[in-house]
Amino acid sequence: MSNRFDWLEFPEEAPVEASGQAPPNTPQEDPQALLMQAGQAFLEGRYEVSLRHFSQALQLDRALSEAWSGQVRCLIRLGEYREAQAWAAKARGLFPAAPLILSAQAAALAASGLLLPALATSDEALEMAERLNLREPQIWLDRASCLLQDGQRSTAGYCLEKVRELRPEDPDWEQRIALELLEGQDLTGALEVLNRVVEHRPARAYAWFLLGRGSRKLGMRERARQALEEAERLQPGDPATQRELRALCRPCWIATLVFDSPEHPVVQTLRAWRDSRWLSWPGGRLAAEIYDRTAPGVCAVLVRFPRLQAGLRVCLQNLATRLQVRRSEWPGEETSR
Repeated sequence: MSNRFDWLEFPEEAPVEASGQAPPNTPQEDPQALLMQAGQAFLEGRYEVSLRHFSQALQLDRALSEAWSGQVRCLIRLGEYREAQAWAAKARGLFPAAPLILSAQAAALAASGLLLPALATSDEALEMAERLNLREPQIWLDRASCLLQDGQRSTAGYCLEKVRELRPEDPDWEQRIALELLEGQDLTGALEVLNRVVEHRPARAYAWFLLGRGSRKLGMRERARQALEEAERLQPGDPATQRELRALCRPCWIATLVFDSPEHPVVQTLRAWRDSRWLSWPGGRLAAEIYDRTAPGVCAVLVRFPRLQAGLRVCLQNLATRLQVRRSEWPGEETSR
């Protein structure tokens, strides 16, 4: 585990209450203001910044359960699942009767692939919230996240509607919903929501980034380009946006050569498969980088051997046909079709 929160290592028997004093070298600020800053940074996709604000709020008042659950969700978004689980367990020990903490633990378990305990923990959080008459949309959103990770899209949809009932026509909560849909590989549903989000939050670069990322994965290259360029305009130099733009600009070198057009249906199918499958996991991204380095040299050889191109054309045509048949298994495609 990292040492982000080392100062919070305190004895288990220590009472959890607001001390009113900050540790040394901590700026004297309003904890509630820090919570608001953390929430805004989270919506902007600046998860490290959000995590830092949550930590600063806890330095001022370690009894803030919202800050504990918030930092767990930041760690999930940063891909630090083991650490998220560890801090969720610590928070639950400190706040055994806090449904929001319990729900954050469920989200951390689901992100780690531990779906059965995640769903059980989410059930417990919902039951606790009902006993306390707590109408908290985040608990329903975490429940939807668990269900989406488990492939239960229809039931997850019910939970997302509960979020909307509690926060009607709120574009910030719609963005949270879209993010869970993206993570759950319901790309079509995510894009429908994100189109509404950017309409209401046109100056939020992260919303445009998410729209571009989802569009690229679905093979909607022009829409992806427009959204990512808008994200780059609003937040120049953002590394994640630049990575997405590079992925979007990757040509299908060999297929384009043998079919003599980047717009040939076979080339488009192979490109969509690459963007949806290969570039969605680390091994695929590494393979794509190796391909990008070596493919131009292969093409330089292929141009001298037309017969070899003809053979490759047949192989790629067959591959594209098989990929089209299995397209329902691609991320964002409904498996029930």
